[in-house]
Amino acid sequence: LPGTDWFNQGRLTASGGNFTATGAFWNAESVLVGAGRSFTANVAYTQTAGLTFLQKGTLGSSFPLVIAGGQLSGAGTVAGSLELDGILSPGTSPDTLRITGDYTQFDAGRLVVDLAGLSPGVGYDVVRVSGAATLAGRLQVRLGDGFVPANGDSFVVMTYASRSGAFTLLD
Repeated sequence: LPGTDWFNQGRLTASGGNFTATGAFWNAESVLVGAGRSFTANVAYTQTAGLTFLQKGTLGSSFPLVIAGGQLSGAGTVAGSLELDGILSPGTSPDTLRITGDYTQFDAGRLVVDLAGLSPGVGYDVVRVSGAATLAGRLQVRLGDGFVPANGDSFVVMTYASRSGAFTLLD
């Protein structure tokens, strides 16, 4: 329906095809975007609670996607800019999440990355931001598969065109 606003309080899955919300879309429960599929909110995508999970799919909007609460996780592409006040957990075991616009993480935001080896996108999670990254909030690192980094190991968990700010809490 053209211009219809969507309020998701259940489970919405885009796995058999692509989905376009022609109005604003609010998620308070569960959105799953399957491999090779896309979910596009033509007006705005705002998540206040719950989970948006990308299984190598694409989540897009012409306005910044807003994760005000809950979690965005998985691997694939965010087509547009992302504003985070919730949790971003890229990868599936580890993997890569691409953001084709800017990334803004506010004070309440948390980026959670898994380290299980030394190879980017395979041994550890990576966020690739095409635009500017504005950082605040928390960076949380979880070790997996019995992995223990050696002294001198380094991990580039986020790339970007430019950066301002910094994570205010690391754990």
